[in-house]
Amino acid sequence: MSIINKVILFFLLVCKDVLASDEYTHLRKNEPAPFDGTLLSPEALATIITTYDTDLSTCKIEADKIKEKLDLKYTILEDKCKFDYTNLQKLDLKLLATKQEEIEALRGLIKKQNKNLIPFFIGLSFIAGSAATIGTFYLYEEIETRIK
Repeated sequence: MSIINKVILFFLLVCKDVLASDEYTHLRKNEPAPFDGTLLSPEALATIITTYDTDLSTCKIEADKIKEKLDLKYTILEDKCKFDYTNLQKLDLKLLATKQEEIEALRGLIKKQNKNLIPFFIGLSFIAGSAATIGTFYLYEEIETRIK
C-alpha cells in the first residue's frame, strides 16, 4: 500500500465523523451540542488539517523522489540494454563477415584442388591400372609354371 493511500486511510478513520456530515456549529463552553458527533476544538481541527496537509506534502515529495530514482534506474538499464544490443549486433556482423570470408577461402581452395589434382588422379589411375595388369600377367605366368 502506498504512503499516500495510508495517509488518506488514516485521515478517513480518524476524521470519519467530521467528514460524515456537512453540519457544524460553534459551541460555547457548557452549551449542549445540537447533534450527536465528535466535538473538536479549533486547535484540534487545525492540527488535523495541518497534519494532513503536511503529510500529503511529505508524501508527494517522497513519491517524487522515489519516481526520480526509479526513472534514473530504468533509464540507466535501458541505456545499458541498448548498448549491449548494439554491441551484439556489431559482433554478429563481424562474425558473419569472418565466416563468409572463411567460406570464400574454402571455396577457393576446393577450386584450386580440383584443377590441380585432376591430372594427378589420371596419372595415378593409369599407373595403378598398368601395375594391376602387369601383376596379373606375372601371377598368370607364375601359376602356369608351377602347374607344369
